Amino acid sequence: MTSSSSRSGDSAIRKILSSLYSAAVEAILPRTCAGCGRVGEWFCPSCQAHLRADVVDGCRRCGGRGASGRSCHRCQQLFPPRLNRVRAGFIYDGPIQRAVQRFKYHGEYRRGYDLGERLFQRIESASLVPSGSIDMVVPVPLHPRRIRIRGFNQAAILADAIAPCLDIPVVSALVRARDTQPQVRLRADQRRENVENAFVVDDRHLETLGGSRVLLVDDVLTTGATLGSAAAELQGAGVSRIYGLTLARDR
Repeated sequence: MTSSSSRSGDSAIRKILSSLYSAAVEAILPRTCAGCGRVGEWFCPSCQAHLRADVVDGCRRCGGRGASGRSCHRCQQLFPPRLNRVRAGFIYDGPIQRAVQRFKYHGEYRRGYDLGERLFQRIESASLVPSGSIDMVVPVPLHPRRIRIRGFNQAAILADAIAPCLDIPVVSALVRARDTQPQVRLRADQRRENVENAFVVDDRHLETLGGSRVLLVDDVLTTGATLGSAAAELQGAGVSRIYGLTLARDR
């Protein structure tokens, strides 16, 4: 058998094993609708109809309401000159909120890939990402202790889901230097303090980052403090343009 035939056979075996594994997982842990619990789908048709897209109709940077064509007060405080633009796929309520919570806090990492695919669909339908203007996707990192507890980084799963669709690589360029408190428990001013200097750039990626255009990905946008802090480190490493993207926006 030639080496090419051997590789082809190995690839076919891997595909078969992968299919068998997926079928076994689906049988043991079937998909359930995040909205109503219906078995067989991540979102049943009824709950999917209640997913609210985050419509860009305001701030030119974050898309938030109340500052049509201008930067809103929050962006003026947090983002300039760190982030060139921030967009979210959905409004953080209803079925999408329950899906994120099950994804993050109940270990349903497979749900994250479905959410990532839905985010990419929103990227395409609403032009959330500048076409041809991104060199890499950088997920907002978790601290190693948090990853040990949760088992995964939710932002990395979202990044892994959308990057192949955009035909660009995922680069884990940031490291969480401090184990910060969960942002959900804090006020807006406390959130900024909590994540200040929380990130550092991985030295192995310094050369790659210089002059690059980055899509910075996280799960939920609330005050923008986390994205702003992460973007500051990327900017310090010489990144030329930084676009923020989250699955959902908490309004």
